[in-house]
Amino acid sequence: MLFIPEAVQKGLEDLANQVKTGNKAEIARGMLELWPEWPDSWVLIGLESKEAEAIAAYWKALELGPCAAEFYFSLSNALLQRDQVDVLGKRLRHLGLWKIALMENVPSGLVEMFKPDLGDRAAEPEAYEMLARSEDLDLKPSIDPPDVADRLRPYRLLNDVQRDAPDDVPEETLRKIMEHASECAPLFRSAIRQWAREEEVLDFRSLCLLIAISGEIGGPELADDLIDLADSSDKVLFLHVHWAIRRLGKRHPDAVLERFQAVAPGASVSVRCAIADQLVSLDGVRDEEAQITLLVSLLDGVERFVETENVEYLLATVAFGLRNRERWELEKSLVKRYQKVLTEHGRDVVRESRKKRQSIRARSHGEGHR
Repeated sequence: MLFIPEAVQKGLEDLANQVKTGNKAEIARGMLELWPEWPDSWVLIGLESKEAEAIAAYWKALELGPCAAEFYFSLSNALLQRDQVDVLGKRLRHLGLWKIALMENVPSGLVEMFKPDLGDRAAEPEAYEMLARSEDLDLKPSIDPPDVADRLRPYRLLNDVQRDAPDDVPEETLRKIMEHASECAPLFRSAIRQWAREEEVLDFRSLCLLIAISGEIGGPELADDLIDLADSSDKVLFLHVHWAIRRLGKRHPDAVLERFQAVAPGASVSVRCAIADQLVSLDGVRDEEAQITLLVSLLDGVERFVETENVEYLLATVAFGLRNRERWELEKSLVKRYQKVLTEHGRDVVRESRKKRQSIRARSHGEGHR
Protein backbone atom coordinates (compact mmCIF):
# COMPACT_ATOMS: atom_id res chain seq x y z
CA MET A 1 0.00 0.00 0.00
CA LEU A 2 1.45 3.32 -1.10
CA PHE A 3 -0.75 5.75 0.81
CA ILE A 4 -1.19 5.69 4.58
CA PRO A 5 -4.83 5.10 5.60
CA GLU A 6 -6.46 8.10 7.23
CA ALA A 7 -6.94 6.36 10.58
CA VAL A 8 -3.26 5.38 10.69
CA GLN A 9 -2.22 8.91 9.74
CA LYS A 10 -4.30 10.29 12.59
CA GLY A 11 -2.67 7.85 15.02
CA LEU A 12 0.82 8.88 13.89
CA GLU A 13 -0.04 12.56 14.31
CA ASP A 14 -1.38 11.94 17.82
CA LEU A 15 1.84 10.14 18.77
CA ALA A 16 3.98 12.91 17.24
CA ASN A 17 2.18 15.44 19.44
CA GLN A 18 3.34 13.50 22.50
CA VAL A 19 7.05 13.62 21.66
CA LYS A 20 7.89 16.67 23.80
CA THR A 21 6.38 15.24 26.97
CA GLY A 22 6.26 11.47 26.48
CA ASN A 23 8.72 8.59 26.45
CA LYS A 24 10.40 8.76 23.04
CA ALA A 25 11.18 5.05 22.88
CA GLU A 26 7.57 4.11 23.62
CA ILE A 27 6.27 6.64 21.11
CA ALA A 28 8.64 5.24 18.49
CA ARG A 29 7.41 1.70 19.12
CA GLY A 30 3.83 2.91 18.79
CA MET A 31 4.64 4.56 15.47
CA LEU A 32 6.27 1.41 14.13
CA GLU A 33 3.27 -0.66 15.14
CA LEU A 34 1.00 1.68 13.19
CA TRP A 35 3.26 2.01 10.15
CA PRO A 36 6.51 -0.05 10.07
CA GLU A 37 8.06 2.24 7.46
CA TRP A 38 7.61 5.50 9.38
CA PRO A 39 11.11 7.09 9.34
CA ASP A 40 10.53 9.56 12.18
CA SER A 41 10.22 6.65 14.60
CA TRP A 42 13.84 5.73 13.91
CA VAL A 43 14.97 9.28 14.66
CA LEU A 44 13.30 9.01 18.05
CA ILE A 45 15.01 5.66 18.62
CA GLY A 46 18.32 7.27 17.68
CA LEU A 47 17.82 10.07 20.19
CA GLU A 48 17.34 7.52 22.98
CA SER A 49 20.17 5.17 21.95
CA LYS A 50 23.90 4.93 22.52
CA GLU A 51 26.33 5.91 19.77
CA ALA A 52 26.44 2.81 17.56
CA GLU A 53 22.74 2.04 17.94
CA ALA A 54 21.87 5.70 17.29
CA ILE A 55 23.85 5.77 14.04
CA ALA A 56 22.16 2.55 12.88
CA ALA A 57 18.75 4.06 13.68
CA TYR A 58 19.54 7.26 11.76
CA TRP A 59 20.63 5.18 8.77
CA LYS A 60 17.28 3.38 8.90
CA ALA A 61 15.44 6.72 8.94
CA LEU A 62 17.42 7.90 5.92
CA GLU A 63 16.76 4.68 4.01
CA LEU A 64 13.02 5.18 4.52
CA GLY A 65 13.07 8.94 3.90
CA PRO A 66 15.88 9.68 1.42
CA CYS A 67 14.37 12.99 0.27
CA ALA A 68 14.23 14.65 3.70
CA ALA A 69 17.12 16.94 4.59
CA GLU A 70 16.56 16.42 8.33
CA PHE A 71 17.50 12.75 8.16
CA TYR A 72 20.81 13.55 6.44
CA PHE A 73 21.68 16.06 9.16
CA SER A 74 20.69 13.73 12.01
CA LEU A 75 23.03 11.04 10.71
CA SER A 76 25.76 13.51 9.75
CA ASN A 77 25.75 15.10 13.20
CA ALA A 78 25.98 11.70 14.91
CA LEU A 79 28.96 10.69 12.78
CA LEU A 80 30.74 14.03 13.21
CA GLN A 81 30.21 14.00 16.98
CA ARG A 82 32.04 10.69 17.04
CA ASP A 83 34.78 11.98 14.73
CA GLN A 84 34.98 15.62 13.65
CA VAL A 85 36.76 14.75 10.39
CA ASP A 86 34.52 11.80 9.44
CA VAL A 87 34.33 11.87 5.63
CA LEU A 88 30.98 10.12 5.49
CA GLY A 89 29.49 12.62 7.93
CA LYS A 90 30.71 15.56 5.84
CA ARG A 91 29.37 14.08 2.60
CA LEU A 92 25.97 13.44 4.19
CA ARG A 93 25.83 17.06 5.30
CA HIS A 94 26.56 18.10 1.71
CA LEU A 95 23.67 15.97 0.44
CA GLY A 96 21.46 17.48 3.14
CA LEU A 97 22.22 20.95 1.81
CA TRP A 98 21.17 19.84 -1.66
CA LYS A 99 17.92 18.47 -0.31
CA ILE A 100 17.06 21.90 1.14
CA ALA A 101 18.15 23.60 -2.09
CA LEU A 102 15.70 21.41 -4.00
CA MET A 103 12.76 22.39 -1.78
CA GLU A 104 10.19 24.99 -2.71
CA ASN A 105 9.95 26.19 0.90
CA VAL A 106 12.44 25.68 3.74
CA PRO A 107 10.80 24.16 6.87
CA SER A 108 10.93 26.35 9.97
CA GLY A 109 13.10 23.88 11.88
CA LEU A 110 15.81 24.05 9.22
CA VAL A 111 15.50 27.83 9.03
CA GLU A 112 16.27 28.06 12.76
CA MET A 113 19.15 25.59 12.41
CA PHE A 114 20.88 27.65 9.72
CA LYS A 115 19.92 31.15 10.85
CA PRO A 116 23.20 31.69 12.74
CA ASP A 117 25.11 31.08 9.49
CA LEU A 118 22.71 32.46 6.86
CA GLY A 119 20.71 35.08 8.75
CA ASP A 120 17.55 36.15 6.94
CA ARG A 121 18.53 34.09 3.90
CA ALA A 122 18.02 30.90 5.91
CA ALA A 123 14.46 30.78 4.55
CA GLU A 124 15.61 30.88 0.91
CA PRO A 125 16.34 27.58 -0.91
CA GLU A 126 18.72 29.52 -3.19
CA ALA A 127 21.05 30.17 -0.25
CA TYR A 128 21.45 26.44 0.32
CA GLU A 129 22.01 25.83 -3.38
CA MET A 130 24.85 28.35 -3.22
CA LEU A 131 26.40 26.46 -0.28
CA ALA A 132 25.87 23.07 -1.94
CA ARG A 133 27.42 24.19 -5.23
CA SER A 134 30.37 25.67 -3.37
CA GLU A 135 30.94 22.30 -1.70
CA ASP A 136 30.59 20.64 -5.12
CA LEU A 137 33.63 22.62 -6.27
CA ASP A 138 35.55 21.82 -3.08
CA LEU A 139 34.83 18.10 -3.44
CA LYS A 140 35.58 17.85 -7.16
CA PRO A 141 39.30 17.12 -6.81
CA SER A 142 38.72 14.80 -3.83
CA ILE A 143 38.56 11.02 -4.05
CA ASP A 144 36.40 9.46 -1.38
CA PRO A 145 37.44 6.23 0.32
CA PRO A 146 35.82 3.26 -1.46
CA ASP A 147 33.55 2.43 1.49
CA VAL A 148 32.20 6.00 1.55
CA ALA A 149 31.68 6.09 -2.23
CA ASP A 150 29.88 2.74 -2.15
CA ARG A 151 27.67 3.67 0.80
CA LEU A 152 26.56 6.97 -0.69
CA ARG A 153 26.27 5.94 -4.34
CA PRO A 154 22.46 5.40 -4.45
CA TYR A 155 21.86 8.60 -2.45
CA ARG A 156 24.05 10.59 -4.81
CA LEU A 157 22.37 9.11 -7.88
CA LEU A 158 18.97 9.94 -6.39
CA ASN A 159 20.20 13.47 -5.82
CA ASP A 160 21.49 13.66 -9.41
CA VAL A 161 18.06 12.68 -10.74
CA GLN A 162 16.42 15.38 -8.63
CA ARG A 163 18.93 18.01 -9.68
CA ASP A 164 18.68 17.19 -13.39
CA ALA A 165 14.92 16.56 -13.49
CA PRO A 166 13.98 20.09 -14.65
CA ASP A 167 16.02 19.49 -17.81
CA ASP A 168 17.11 16.00 -18.84
CA VAL A 169 18.86 13.33 -16.80
CA PRO A 170 22.21 12.65 -18.54
CA GLU A 171 22.79 9.23 -20.08
CA GLU A 172 25.80 8.80 -17.81
CA THR A 173 23.58 9.08 -14.73
CA LEU A 174 21.09 6.58 -16.14
CA ARG A 175 23.91 4.19 -17.03
CA LYS A 176 25.25 4.32 -13.46
CA ILE A 177 21.76 3.71 -12.07
CA MET A 178 21.33 0.66 -14.30
CA GLU A 179 24.78 -0.64 -13.32
CA HIS A 180 23.89 -0.32 -9.64
CA ALA A 181 20.22 -1.24 -9.91
CA SER A 182 20.19 -3.43 -6.81
CA GLU A 183 21.38 -0.49 -4.68
CA CYS A 184 19.20 2.17 -6.31
CA ALA A 185 15.90 0.29 -6.64
CA PRO A 186 14.98 0.12 -2.92
CA LEU A 187 16.05 3.72 -2.31
CA PHE A 188 14.11 5.04 -5.29
CA ARG A 189 11.06 3.12 -4.09
CA SER A 190 11.49 4.70 -0.64
CA ALA A 191 11.59 8.13 -2.31
CA ILE A 192 8.30 7.42 -4.11
CA ARG A 193 6.70 6.17 -0.90
CA GLN A 194 7.98 9.22 0.95
CA TRP A 195 6.30 11.44 -1.65
CA ALA A 196 3.02 9.61 -0.94
CA ARG A 197 3.34 10.75 2.71
CA GLU A 198 4.71 14.23 2.02
CA GLU A 199 4.22 15.50 -1.52
CA GLU A 200 6.51 18.48 -0.99
CA VAL A 201 9.65 16.31 -0.72
CA LEU A 202 9.70 15.65 -4.49
CA ASP A 203 8.86 17.92 -7.37
CA PHE A 204 6.49 16.44 -9.93
CA ARG A 205 9.06 15.86 -12.68
CA SER A 206 11.43 14.09 -10.29
CA LEU A 207 8.58 11.86 -9.14
CA CYS A 208 7.68 10.89 -12.71
CA LEU A 209 11.30 10.17 -13.60
CA LEU A 210 11.83 8.05 -10.49
CA ILE A 211 8.70 6.06 -11.28
CA ALA A 212 9.79 5.44 -14.89
CA ILE A 213 13.36 4.52 -13.88
CA SER A 214 12.07 2.25 -11.12
CA GLY A 215 10.11 0.33 -13.73
CA GLU A 216 13.45 -0.54 -15.32
CA ILE A 217 15.28 -1.54 -12.14
CA GLY A 218 12.68 -2.38 -9.48
CA GLY A 219 11.32 -5.71 -8.33
CA PRO A 220 7.72 -6.87 -8.72
CA GLU A 221 6.84 -5.56 -5.25
CA LEU A 222 6.94 -2.06 -6.78
CA ALA A 223 3.74 -2.97 -8.65
CA ASP A 224 1.87 -2.82 -5.32
CA ASP A 225 2.70 0.89 -5.06
CA LEU A 226 2.18 1.72 -8.71
CA ILE A 227 -1.28 0.16 -8.83
CA ASP A 228 -2.34 2.78 -6.27
CA LEU A 229 -1.42 5.43 -8.86
CA ALA A 230 -2.60 3.56 -11.95
CA ASP A 231 -5.90 5.42 -12.17
CA SER A 232 -4.41 8.88 -11.68
CA SER A 233 -6.32 11.70 -13.35
CA ASP A 234 -3.03 13.42 -14.18
CA LYS A 235 -2.17 12.29 -17.71
CA VAL A 236 1.59 12.71 -17.31
CA LEU A 237 1.72 10.74 -14.07
CA PHE A 238 -0.66 8.15 -15.54
CA LEU A 239 1.65 7.54 -18.51
CA HIS A 240 4.78 7.24 -16.36
CA VAL A 241 3.06 4.83 -13.96
CA HIS A 242 1.76 2.60 -16.74
CA TRP A 243 5.14 2.62 -18.46
CA ALA A 244 6.74 1.45 -15.20
CA ILE A 245 4.16 -1.29 -14.62
CA ARG A 246 4.57 -2.50 -18.19
CA ARG A 247 8.36 -2.67 -17.81
CA LEU A 248 7.97 -4.59 -14.54
CA GLY A 249 5.65 -7.00 -16.35
CA LYS A 250 8.21 -7.53 -19.10
CA ARG A 251 10.87 -8.47 -16.56
CA HIS A 252 8.75 -10.25 -13.95
CA PRO A 253 5.56 -11.42 -15.74
CA ASP A 254 4.51 -14.16 -13.31
CA ALA A 255 5.20 -12.12 -10.17
CA VAL A 256 3.37 -9.08 -11.54
CA LEU A 257 0.39 -11.28 -12.47
CA GLU A 258 0.30 -12.46 -8.85
CA ARG A 259 0.24 -8.84 -7.68
CA PHE A 260 -2.70 -8.13 -9.99
CA GLN A 261 -4.52 -11.22 -8.70
CA ALA A 262 -4.12 -10.04 -5.11
CA VAL A 263 -5.47 -6.52 -5.66
CA ALA A 264 -8.15 -7.08 -8.31
CA PRO A 265 -11.03 -8.44 -6.13
CA GLY A 266 -11.32 -5.26 -4.06
CA ALA A 267 -10.33 -2.79 -6.77
CA SER A 268 -12.47 0.07 -8.04
CA VAL A 269 -13.62 0.03 -11.67
CA SER A 270 -10.96 2.60 -12.59
CA VAL A 271 -8.20 0.42 -11.12
CA ARG A 272 -9.69 -2.64 -12.83
CA CYS A 273 -9.47 -0.72 -16.11
CA ALA A 274 -5.79 -0.09 -15.43
CA ILE A 275 -5.17 -3.76 -14.61
CA ALA A 276 -7.06 -4.83 -17.73
CA ASP A 277 -4.89 -2.53 -19.88
CA GLN A 278 -1.77 -4.12 -18.41
CA LEU A 279 -3.06 -7.69 -18.73
CA VAL A 280 -3.73 -7.17 -22.44
CA SER A 281 -0.02 -6.53 -23.03
CA LEU A 282 1.39 -8.85 -20.35
CA ASP A 283 3.30 -11.56 -22.20
CA GLY A 284 5.42 -14.46 -21.04
CA VAL A 285 3.39 -15.71 -18.07
CA ARG A 286 3.67 -19.44 -17.45
CA ASP A 287 -0.03 -19.89 -16.70
CA GLU A 288 -1.95 -18.13 -19.47
CA GLU A 289 -5.24 -19.60 -18.21
CA ALA A 290 -4.73 -17.79 -14.92
CA GLN A 291 -4.20 -14.59 -16.86
CA ILE A 292 -7.43 -15.11 -18.83
CA THR A 293 -9.32 -15.98 -15.65
CA LEU A 294 -8.16 -12.78 -13.99
CA LEU A 295 -9.04 -10.71 -17.05
CA VAL A 296 -12.59 -12.09 -17.07
CA SER A 297 -12.96 -11.70 -13.28
CA LEU A 298 -12.41 -7.95 -13.58
CA LEU A 299 -16.04 -7.76 -14.75
CA ASP A 300 -17.41 -9.38 -11.59
CA GLY A 301 -19.98 -7.15 -9.92
CA VAL A 302 -19.58 -4.22 -12.29
CA GLU A 303 -23.36 -3.97 -12.61
CA ARG A 304 -23.24 -1.91 -9.40
CA PHE A 305 -21.17 0.82 -11.07
CA VAL A 306 -22.66 1.29 -14.53
CA GLU A 307 -24.12 4.70 -13.74
CA THR A 308 -20.99 6.22 -12.27
CA GLU A 309 -17.84 4.65 -13.70
CA ASN A 310 -16.28 3.59 -16.99
CA VAL A 311 -17.65 0.07 -17.12
CA GLU A 312 -17.95 0.31 -20.91
CA TYR A 313 -14.20 0.93 -21.21
CA LEU A 314 -13.50 -2.03 -18.92
CA LEU A 315 -15.75 -4.31 -20.97
CA ALA A 316 -14.18 -3.12 -24.22
CA THR A 317 -10.67 -3.74 -22.88
CA VAL A 318 -11.49 -7.20 -21.54
CA ALA A 319 -13.13 -8.06 -24.86
CA PHE A 320 -10.06 -6.90 -26.77
CA GLY A 321 -7.77 -8.93 -24.51
CA LEU A 322 -9.80 -12.08 -25.14
CA ARG A 323 -10.01 -11.47 -28.88
CA ASN A 324 -6.28 -10.80 -28.99
CA ARG A 325 -5.74 -14.28 -27.51
CA GLU A 326 -8.28 -15.82 -29.89
CA ARG A 327 -10.87 -16.55 -27.19
CA TRP A 328 -13.66 -15.65 -29.61
CA GLU A 329 -16.58 -17.44 -27.99
CA LEU A 330 -15.74 -16.26 -24.49
CA GLU A 331 -15.42 -12.69 -25.75
CA LYS A 332 -18.79 -12.81 -27.50
CA SER A 333 -20.58 -14.28 -24.50
CA LEU A 334 -19.17 -11.68 -22.11
CA VAL A 335 -20.07 -8.78 -24.37
CA LYS A 336 -23.57 -10.19 -24.80
CA ARG A 337 -23.97 -10.61 -21.05
CA TYR A 338 -22.60 -7.31 -19.83
CA GLN A 339 -23.66 -4.87 -22.52
CA LYS A 340 -27.24 -5.44 -21.35
CA VAL A 341 -26.51 -3.50 -18.16
CA LEU A 342 -24.77 -0.61 -19.91
CA THR A 343 -26.32 2.70 -20.80
CA GLU A 344 -27.03 3.35 -24.48
CA HIS A 345 -23.89 5.46 -24.63
CA GLY A 346 -21.90 2.66 -23.01
CA ARG A 347 -23.13 0.14 -25.57
CA ASP A 348 -22.11 2.51 -28.37
CA VAL A 349 -18.63 2.85 -26.85
CA VAL A 350 -18.17 -0.94 -26.68
CA ARG A 351 -19.51 -1.41 -30.21
CA GLU A 352 -17.23 1.24 -31.72
CA SER A 353 -14.23 -0.03 -29.76
CA ARG A 354 -14.74 -3.58 -31.02
CA LYS A 355 -15.11 -2.40 -34.62
CA LYS A 356 -12.00 -0.24 -34.43
CA ARG A 357 -9.86 -2.92 -32.84
CA GLN A 358 -11.09 -5.59 -35.25
CA SER A 359 -10.19 -3.28 -38.13
CA ILE A 360 -6.70 -2.66 -36.73
CA ARG A 361 -6.16 -6.38 -36.19
CA ALA A 362 -7.37 -7.17 -39.72
CA ARG A 363 -4.98 -4.64 -41.25
CA SER A 364 -2.08 -5.97 -39.17
CA HIS A 365 -2.91 -9.52 -40.19
CA GLY A 366 -3.08 -8.52 -43.85
CA GLU A 367 0.24 -6.69 -43.74
CA GLY A 368 1.82 -9.70 -42.15
CA HIS A 369 0.98 -11.80 -45.19
CA ARG A 370 2.17 -9.39 -47.84
